[in-house]
Parts: sequence; C-alpha cells; structure tokens
Amino acid sequence: EDLSGKGCPTHLLVTSHECLYDGRLIGLNENVEVGNKPISGSGGALFAYEIPKQWKIYPRVYPSPGWKRKTIASGFKVKGFGINPGSPGFSYTFHPHDKESEENNRPYIALAGDCSQAAYIFQPIQGDDIEYSLACTIECEGTVGTLAFSQGPICGINDSSTKLLVPNYDQSKVYVFCFGE
Repeated sequence: EDLSGKGCPTHLLVTSHECLYDGRLIGLNENVEVGNKPISGSGGALFAYEIPKQWKIYPRVYPSPGWKRKTIASGFKVKGFGINPGSPGFSYTFHPHDKESEENNRPYIALAGDCSQAAYIFQPIQGDDIEYSLACTIECEGTVGTLAFSQGPICGINDSSTKLLVPNYDQSKVYVFCFGE
C-alpha cells in the first residue's frame, strides 16, 4: 500500500487477528489504542511493514532486516463467542474522494473488526512519518465481514465521494456510509 502518498507501494498492511476476549466476558479493558504505545495483553493489532528497497533479497517473514514494523492500532478484542473468533479482520486503503487519490495524498485505512463487532476508519496524520488516528468506530453488534467501497451511485447518492459498505453477518444487514464533501 502507498501509505506515504508517493504513488508507489511503501508498506504492507497486516493484522494479527488475535482472540482476546473483551471486558464484558473476562473483566478486561475494551479500549482500542492507536500508535506505538506500550500495551500488554492488548488483543489484535494492525501493523504496517515498510517495504525495503531491496525487498527481493530479504526474506518475506518478520523479523527480517529491512522489513521495519510499525503499529498503526492495537487493542481489538473479541465480543461474544463463536467458531474460530478473532479480531481485527482485513484492512483496506481508500481515499474519501476521487480528487484526493489524484493528488497523491496518503490514504485512509478501513479495518473490518471481524469479531470485535465494529468497523474502524483511520485517517492519516500530516507529517513524514506513517501515523494514523482513529477517525471513527462503526459499532455493528455483529460480526463485521469484508468491507466494500464504491465510487459510483448508490442509495440515491451520485457524487464523487467514496461509499463504504459494512456487512453485519450476524444480523444479515449491510450498512452504507458516505464521505461528504
């Protein structure tokens, strides 16, 4: 993914998809922590691995020289019980509007929480480092599956903004969100 806004892939996004139950089940803290703060027993996380210039030479497993890891967010905990629970799920990069992708701005990151029963949107913090802040949490009260995006017309909204589709598998619903101008 191009997390630097330079027009070429700079990082590989990876989630840990861990199973640490939330405070409602075993009395732990439910907060999602953002950034490289020291956390113990924090649950699942989203990492960005910097792609080294000589990536073909270095092994593609961590830890390996050249593949520097940065924590984008951590503290994702499983809510409820299920078969093979874990959190978070897959990550996706996107631009809220067409014009931002044309200008080589850094992308936003959407994260399917999977068994955390939420979806998360992270916005880039201006600067040279790969820093993101939690822009919003979309609570779904059900397992959040694969997110989808649309730049075209949907639900009567026909503009250049990105539409985010968030599936709630447990309730057989799809929520649609639009990024306004």
